[in-house]
Amino acid sequence: MSPKVSVLTSVYNGENYIAECIDSILNQTEADFEYIILNDGSTDQTRSILEKYSDPRLRIFHQENLGIPKSLNKGVSLCHSDLIAHLDADDYVQSHWLKSQLSFMELNQDVVFCSSRFEELFNGKLYPQSHPFIENDHKIRKSLCFMNCVPHSFTVFRKPSFLKAGGYDPKLIIAHDYDLWIRLL
Repeated sequence: MSPKVSVLTSVYNGENYIAECIDSILNQTEADFEYIILNDGSTDQTRSILEKYSDPRLRIFHQENLGIPKSLNKGVSLCHSDLIAHLDADDYVQSHWLKSQLSFMELNQDVVFCSSRFEELFNGKLYPQSHPFIENDHKIRKSLCFMNCVPHSFTVFRKPSFLKAGGYDPKLIIAHDYDLWIRLL
């Protein structure tokens, strides 16, 4: 049976943050998930950190460096769920994050993707996100005309919609998330 959600992280040289990222997912109040981590050709201690984990929900893949868009496209193809939660390797989430996101997506079957509020770490202190959190479809669409108001990390999207939109554009080194959000709209 497929898990309720697949969590996806691609990591490149993330030795300073990856353990906190993984631990935050493994400690979620929602337990019905798989966590796919793609070690994207790391040359630091990322591999040895990943090898310390034995949780059966983890599926770790070591690969040559593909870059974020190609790595995440590969990761999506490995996901067994139709709901995919993305978390950057240098981020972590609160223990209720998956449960909240899943509840929202289950109650709103017409929603293709959603995200959440976050805090930013600067000089050892957490601050509220620097741009306002936008919560309705019309305002998100309007804002996306001017800027990317949807963080790449902390986003949950529907795999069928992702595939229909063509996934991440592998030619984009930056703004691959912004490009995807626009095509998903």
